[in-house]
Amino acid sequence: MKFNKTGECDGCEDGFALESSQCIPCTDENCKTCPAKKNICTACKNNFMVQNGKCEKQCTTIANCTASQICDKICKTCTGNCATCKDAVDTCMTCKSGFILENQKCAACPSDCANCDGDKNDCKICKEGFFAKDKICNTCDGNTTEKCKCRNAVNCATCDSSEIGKCGNCITSYKKADDGTCSACADGYLMVEMACKKCQQTCATCSQSIEKCTSCIDSHTMSINQTCEKDCMDALTDGNTCTDEKTVDCGGNDQITACECKDAANCLKCDSSDNKKCESCMTGYKFVNQQCDSCIDGYTAVGKLCFPQDDTLSTNLSGGAVAGIVIAVLIVVGGVAGGAFWYMKKSKVNQEIEKQNFSRQ
Repeated sequence: MKFNKTGECDGCEDGFALESSQCIPCTDENCKTCPAKKNICTACKNNFMVQNGKCEKQCTTIANCTASQICDKICKTCTGNCATCKDAVDTCMTCKSGFILENQKCAACPSDCANCDGDKNDCKICKEGFFAKDKICNTCDGNTTEKCKCRNAVNCATCDSSEIGKCGNCITSYKKADDGTCSACADGYLMVEMACKKCQQTCATCSQSIEKCTSCIDSHTMSINQTCEKDCMDALTDGNTCTDEKTVDCGGNDQITACECKDAANCLKCDSSDNKKCESCMTGYKFVNQQCDSCIDGYTAVGKLCFPQDDTLSTNLSGGAVAGIVIAVLIVVGGVAGGAFWYMKKSKVNQEIEKQNFSRQ
């Protein structure tokens, strides 16, 4: 404190404000004097200037300021929702998210739009709980074909009302996982090039490609071609199968579905003396004790059926995997070739040295 000649308090030292008969430190650390109130500066320390009662850092060039400021003796922050500005704080160059630049000012996008570009009525990114269609944002109402904006969750038809960033339900072709996301394909769909594609119409489920069924819709039976063939109108009896929706005897050259043989499965033909046993198996099955229950070598089980293993493996390899294998092979071949070249070159050098040594003898 400062005292007058009579011993009475006459104010505070620099850096303090006199409030309620006490000297309180100035709030702003760059404030030199704040005699009346601790948060209102009247003078600042070196390299700072008073601006609306606060000490702002002086600047000589824009490089002294942040991206959202201009240099006008001091660094001044852009206003009016400008992200960056030039010459004046309200002369915008770019805008904050949710605003669009119009005549050097930032106009608000529609209330349901998080980001519009080029035209404030052309929304690029909608806010939570909305989806973009025809340049405008629409409320997510469970329409199963439109993707709703739900933070980072993908393929949502609606957002989870109880937990932010998760789906309420999924768009068509996707199913909801336990973690509230919709990244896996629903039954009857297959992931192809990062999108769920519908299986061939008679497949209940498929794998490897949309044409290769792993199970069939009602009234259809799996064939050895991994397709689902329509059942015959009439019920099959032992020793019969269905071909082109017609009941025929088993064992024909064009047979692609299993023979009806009481309790025996996967028979090409039933045993003539015991319809609970097979006389022969469909392609891909082992014939053991007149039963066809397991796959032969070179075939693999897909559901309850056996299909060629080579097809399964080849179709499971993506283009990237194939490219990786090719690159790996080229590296190995290149390494072997390089090693052989180095060895031959070294051998030739050694031969020259030996020849020179021999000639000197």
